[in-house]
Amino acid sequence: MQELEKLSNNPLLSEYNEFTALEPILGYHNICRAYETLKGNAPKAYYHSMQITGIIESRNKINKNFIGRYVRGILNAAKCSADLGKKDESWQLLEKLKATPVDNMGDAEWLELSYVSGLIYYLKAFPDPDRTELAKYAEEKIINPTLFSGAFKLICILDIAIFYFSLKNFHHSLDLLDIIINKKTEGSKVVYVHTRLLQIVIHYE
Repeated sequence: MQELEKLSNNPLLSEYNEFTALEPILGYHNICRAYETLKGNAPKAYYHSMQITGIIESRNKINKNFIGRYVRGILNAAKCSADLGKKDESWQLLEKLKATPVDNMGDAEWLELSYVSGLIYYLKAFPDPDRTELAKYAEEKIINPTLFSGAFKLICILDIAIFYFSLKNFHHSLDLLDIIINKKTEGSKVVYVHTRLLQIVIHYE
């Protein structure tokens, strides 16, 4: 982290606003967003995510060349908004993400999966019994398809389990945790350990 801090303060980066090409500017903000996320600095991570989407929109570049940057920018901004407790703004960003225009079936599928991952993050941050139908929708999307990688899928399943735990639906939360435990080799040790800890807490409850 100390090395990253030195790099982020490099004088060359102070002139990023003078870049005329779009890709270097977006790359700069994306790297800063990832770095601030690692540091746990949600306000700065949110700022850089919003810069990505704002710059693309201001240059009318919501097209196939930058759609990936744009969608990820909105998704990251929605997650950062959730981290900051901005419930309404996070939801509005997710709705904006879902409405992003795409040209082909592959992009549409990828967009939907991006939306689902953001939705799961939102549900975990703001558990609400009125959102249970959305949780069921997200659960179906995340568990059934084979499009998500195993490790990422397990993280999403854990987040949905946390949503149900927050609503005191302990039985369904345990059912979801069992999926992760049975797929131990596909995920990280961190996810597995968090799953076991939540499982213990639920049994106490």
